[in-house]
Amino acid sequence: MMRGVLTLAAAMAVAAWALAQASGPASAPSGPHRLIRLEGQALAGTLKSVTPASVTITSAGQDVSVPLDEIRGIQLGAASAKLPPGQKLLRLRGGQVIFIDRVDSDGGKLTVYNALAGKLTFDLPAVRSIVLPSANQPAQEVLREFAALNLPPAARDYLLAVDKKGLAAPYPGIFKGIAGGKVTFELEGAERTIDLESVRLVELAGTGEGMTKPRGEAVLADGSVIPFGQIGFDMFSASGWTVGVAGGASMTLPPLAVAEVRIFSDRLTYLSELAPVRQEQAGTFDGGIGFDRDRSTTGQPIRLGGVTYSRGLGLHSRCVLTYQLDGRYSLLLAKAGIDDNAARAGRAVLSVLADGKKLLDAQPLAAGEAPRELRLDLKGVKELTILADFSPDGLDVGGHVDLADAVLVK
Repeated sequence: MMRGVLTLAAAMAVAAWALAQASGPASAPSGPHRLIRLEGQALAGTLKSVTPASVTITSAGQDVSVPLDEIRGIQLGAASAKLPPGQKLLRLRGGQVIFIDRVDSDGGKLTVYNALAGKLTFDLPAVRSIVLPSANQPAQEVLREFAALNLPPAARDYLLAVDKKGLAAPYPGIFKGIAGGKVTFELEGAERTIDLESVRLVELAGTGEGMTKPRGEAVLADGSVIPFGQIGFDMFSASGWTVGVAGGASMTLPPLAVAEVRIFSDRLTYLSELAPVRQEQAGTFDGGIGFDRDRSTTGQPIRLGGVTYSRGLGLHSRCVLTYQLDGRYSLLLAKAGIDDNAARAGRAVLSVLADGKKLLDAQPLAAGEAPRELRLDLKGVKELTILADFSPDGLDVGGHVDLADAVLVK
């Protein structure tokens, strides 16, 4: 099976796992691990087991079991923040992204290969797109190019392919499959095969409506995010993790392949899952960059204090976002700061308003500073407004504000 080139973090994870297999029982990445409760409290220790009912962590010499329904996540190590040029991606309906080396399909299923997880199979309705950049092309460039076409949502699929002159053009049709290095696509009623090397993106029609919501997500050491319906861990098992992939098949993962586990709860809503009812943006030079969901406005994954987060908001000064909460939530939890990938001179001012009243007074943020922990009381709040404003010098250069892991708690 082709494996491709591992990122440094992924390669270190695999090497460490192999060493652990030779020297003793399986273990998660070296601790301390952190178990995060729904309302943000953390318990540090060594992960012992995960079952459908609870998580057990050894803390201060004692085994502590916490019901799975009371847990927001388990932090085990650092996931890679690097997305090298030419890296192929699988994008799922739930927003998860998986780094892939190879892709095939058979019937109504898509099979991809990840350097850490190996073979992964998904039902086609769970797949949003397959991104296939050229060797030196960033995947983000392909996505930006496709988004710039402003194509209307359709009941048909889209194929973004490169012609002999190197120009990419979209073709509406019906995706039939991938096999033997070729994509089969129905164009204007006729099936055609196209060399995979000429394809930059396959965008599948549909919304994923009616699909079962995953129980959570497993973040791999290479930065890939895999949705799961069930997950288990046993520190004394050689296989480490067992994952029932949402929209796919069950699999096992080496203990050190997993950097983080997120547990979904009806009491939690990531802020990036909500659409603002109002937004304003105004930049000094270009009219405003605005905001991104689950990504920094640098175009890279959200990264604060050397830690990468796959959930959160990226805002660029000056940007104002207003959300309609209607009193449904009690807390806002987040980490705020200037993204690690911003310019060294990056600065901005962050404020939060609740029903027009200051909830978080103007907080100056600067590149290189430790992220600030936000824990804001939202009881009874109907309208939440987040303002990323210019720094005192009035400029927006480098004002890439992150609200990492921003979550609303009921």
